[in-house]
Amino acid sequence: MNVVAQGDPRNWVSFLYYCPLILDNWLLVDLFMIRSRFLLFCTRLNQDHNEMKTKLAFAIACLIFTGGLSLGQETIPFNQEKWNIFAGRSLEFEGKDAFMGSATLKDLSFTNGTIELDLYVTGQRSFPGLIFRMQDSGDYELFYIRPHKLDGLNHDALQYTPVFHNVSCWQLYHGEGYTKEILMPSNKWVHVRLEVSGQTAQVFVGAEEEPSLFIHQLELPMKAGSIGVYGPANGTAYFANFKYSDHLPDVAPAHPKPKVPGVISDWSISSPMSSNLVDPYSLPSGSQLDDLTWKSVQSDPGGLVNLSRELVRNPTQPGWVIAKTTITAEQAGLHRFGLGYSDLVSVFLNGEAVFTGVSTFRSRDPSFAGLVGYNDELHLKLRKGDNELCLLIGENMGGWGFMLRDAEAIEHSENMTKLWELPYQLDYPESAEYDPIREVIYVSNNLKRPTESISKISLGGEIIEKDWVKGLYAPTGLKLAGDKLYVVERRAVAVIDITSGEIEKRIILPGPVFPNDITGTDDGSVLYVSDGGQNAIYKIEEGEAGIWMQGGVLIQPNGLYLNGDILLVGCSGYPALLEINIKTQASKTLDTLFPGAVMDGIQVTKSGNILYSDWNGHLFKRAPSGETTEILNTSTAGIQLADFKWIEEKNLLIIPSLYDNRVMCWKIFHSFKN
Repeated sequence: MNVVAQGDPRNWVSFLYYCPLILDNWLLVDLFMIRSRFLLFCTRLNQDHNEMKTKLAFAIACLIFTGGLSLGQETIPFNQEKWNIFAGRSLEFEGKDAFMGSATLKDLSFTNGTIELDLYVTGQRSFPGLIFRMQDSGDYELFYIRPHKLDGLNHDALQYTPVFHNVSCWQLYHGEGYTKEILMPSNKWVHVRLEVSGQTAQVFVGAEEEPSLFIHQLELPMKAGSIGVYGPANGTAYFANFKYSDHLPDVAPAHPKPKVPGVISDWSISSPMSSNLVDPYSLPSGSQLDDLTWKSVQSDPGGLVNLSRELVRNPTQPGWVIAKTTITAEQAGLHRFGLGYSDLVSVFLNGEAVFTGVSTFRSRDPSFAGLVGYNDELHLKLRKGDNELCLLIGENMGGWGFMLRDAEAIEHSENMTKLWELPYQLDYPESAEYDPIREVIYVSNNLKRPTESISKISLGGEIIEKDWVKGLYAPTGLKLAGDKLYVVERRAVAVIDITSGEIEKRIILPGPVFPNDITGTDDGSVLYVSDGGQNAIYKIEEGEAGIWMQGGVLIQPNGLYLNGDILLVGCSGYPALLEINIKTQASKTLDTLFPGAVMDGIQVTKSGNILYSDWNGHLFKRAPSGETTEILNTSTAGIQLADFKWIEEKNLLIIPSLYDNRVMCWKIFHSFKN
């Protein structure tokens, strides 16, 4: 049997595995008390002949009978009468009636609502948290805190994870929406509140007004279940003042996971195999293979296949499973595939072993968590036509799963085609601007210190002059106005004379932190510059710069585009596309993107379509009707989409990629007229 550290979330399995199933209905509530309430209301009905009052009272009586009114509003004491207590006890601690250990509330059916309590941690490793929507001893939602990581620097101090078939899947679900850093004191009572609504939830720690963790996709199906506390009984964590309510909280709706290009989604998986029967370096054969049963499964939109969701393995020992799929190649050759797995894998292409990997907890260094992601690459030599790919996946703890995708995949609208690209020839190109008079493209090279520059490129993709203007400091946004090219630097806006190719002057920005993009009138009389570092937009007029707008809706503003009296702004702190009236500063949110998006380039077509990019590799078109469509996705290929330029008269998109170090040119066939 695997030895696990006391307090680890997977220890919950050891005592829940044998506990009775929690029924998810109200029939176990004291029927005598409910019946008494019902009779009391009926008596009042007979005494009141007002029809409206009668109907109202009867409705209330029915709600009470069916458990439809709000659930517990008051603190619930930790005792045997109210709780199923597992390896824990009640005690007086630091001025409160407290509890340490793990327990679930008796006779409760909870779907949506609020759970809150006070939590005291000593800073030692212990993983205290909350269980909710618990279907049985092996399937539930879990939120917990890592008290040894509450310094505000560790991304996994807070963790949400689903538990399937007694397996806590924390290695499979991490990052945005699953884990978060937090600064929280030890040896002090801190209030914790969990709000659950539909397929989303949010956690508040301490007196914070904004959620400490927003869970934008609960992984288990929405179904009523029990709630409880999870913690060790060793004096490292304590709970007090537990209460809950079924009042529906105001939680943002679920954000669907963004589609990942190149995902291998169709798989066939075998029944589990015991580790003592498996050679991890070869595929099972003969009678062992004949004894297996097979099941067809689909990955999630990101490519993850959670085997713990699909299969039940022996929790006392490691398990193995075979996953197989067919990859069809139009031409024979070498292709790259991204791979993620937990915890062990051997890969076989057309029966031949091509890769073996180990990704168990702390297997590579003491801080290695074994998190699943596209962290390994396979270089597969595919033959033309169908190729059988088999994965032999082993699991110890933390979540059993894998993911695979074509690492070269790019998805785009059928109306688009790539004409050319310049890979690895510039120096981190960040922004592009078009000069229609000279028919050239200007590109800012963001990083070649100390000689950052502006490049001049032809419409055909040839570098006319790589370092056309030198002596700039981390240039980003570009704006052409008349015969001047305005360039955003880290402290100022450089003004370049197009004719001479010389820096004419610099307009100093007041107190800049991270200025980025620039837009303005065609004659350059008024310019706007974003600064994501201080949530501000500068206005430059008559050669002087000042803060025009700051704070409020501006949360890490980046991309800008002036369209008449409307300033379009892309904010990354809360990923959103805003329109701001430059006369009144009245704002409106046009679109919101998924968490983690970085709003970068913005352009507007003649027909009124708004084009905007998430730097991570997503390009969107928002039609005048408000319909939004993703027209380009380069996220799998690792190509960023920075501050691009739309050339209306040529139907061309010029897209620099910054750290991927390339410039691409895409042709649009229908000019976005629809």
